[in-house]
Amino acid sequence: MQEYTYLSKRSNNTAKILSFALFMGGLLLLAATATFSLPYVGMLQGLCALLFTLSVLFLTRFVFKTFTLRVFANERGEYDFTVTENYGRTNTTVCRVSLDNIEKVCLCTKENLAVLKKESKGRKIFSYCPDVFPDVQCWVFVTECDEPLLLKISPDEKMLSILRAAADKKRGSPNNCLQNTVENLFYIWYNIGN
Repeated sequence: MQEYTYLSKRSNNTAKILSFALFMGGLLLLAATATFSLPYVGMLQGLCALLFTLSVLFLTRFVFKTFTLRVFANERGEYDFTVTENYGRTNTTVCRVSLDNIEKVCLCTKENLAVLKKESKGRKIFSYCPDVFPDVQCWVFVTECDEPLLLKISPDEKMLSILRAAADKKRGSPNNCLQNTVENLFYIWYNIGN
């Protein structure tokens, strides 16, 4: 096993655009309530405050924040996977799990989303993706301290292969998620027909 560090990069500007649109919508609504005599001014200004708040939330969560994914050997010689939140000059480790506890690693696509949602029932979900709507999202199923967890991350190919190797080692079989199911169904169908 090797040590590896990857800084998750944003793949799109959706968060910036949404934040700007929310801010401008709030600003225009605030200007309209101050300029024109509209009914329910208090409710409209409350909506302005909500739009400004959502704009700031999108900025702080998706624009100013990045995540570093890291696999390294701990003090006992075992390998751990950590997610570090980078916010300005502050770096905080927000997740640390043993590679031995990774059960399954799957890329989330439109085709397997329904299956993955069923499998994630009853798990605590943590999203460490730098984008609002990521182009590539990886779901890591983990059981740490007898608690089932689901980590949503945006890794590169090398980090993905390291995590899949750890899951394969635990399961003792290839970690192809949906592909294994399709292959098994084809095998059953083929053997029934012959």
